[in-house]
Amino acid sequence: MTRTLLDDVRNERWDAVGAGVALLEDPEDQAWLLAELCFHGQTSLVKALLDRGANPNVRYPGAVASLLAFDLEPGTTAVGQTILGAAWRGHATLPTLEVLLAAGADPDGHTFSGYTPVQLAVALDRREWAAMLLRCGADPYRPSTDLDRPTAFDIAEGVAWAEALLREWVKRPATRRVRNTQEQ
Repeated sequence: MTRTLLDDVRNERWDAVGAGVALLEDPEDQAWLLAELCFHGQTSLVKALLDRGANPNVRYPGAVASLLAFDLEPGTTAVGQTILGAAWRGHATLPTLEVLLAAGADPDGHTFSGYTPVQLAVALDRREWAAMLLRCGADPYRPSTDLDRPTAFDIAEGVAWAEALLREWVKRPATRRVRNTQEQ
């Protein structure tokens, strides 16, 4: 069944994928398929998988080990996949991101190349994704996992819309409390 689902994803046969979602029981397969569907912005199918218990916070390993991995980038998350799908393929993934975050996806979970989702959104010029992540509790002070450990502020340097968005975020009273707690 997983080979058929992968073929359906590759060929964007979303009705067939939807039928397969109802039969998919293995939590690991559900998580892999969730990430694929996030990349393609298939919000209703993402919601169906989340309703069946798929974990939106899986970080996919460096070696892709599932038959359901087609557009899955090693080291990413479902949240990261929404940003990558929008940036790399022009898929409409903003509603998918909203569904993931409402279902408890971590807005700060390290994703593709060790970036946080806000960093990835800034680096890939996805303003609306960055704004939604910040509204949903993402912390732009959280560093990436690379050696230099930049924050979203570092990545936003020289990107006018991102600098303005982060300035506004810092001005919010609740935000100042979060930052002051982190500085202690």
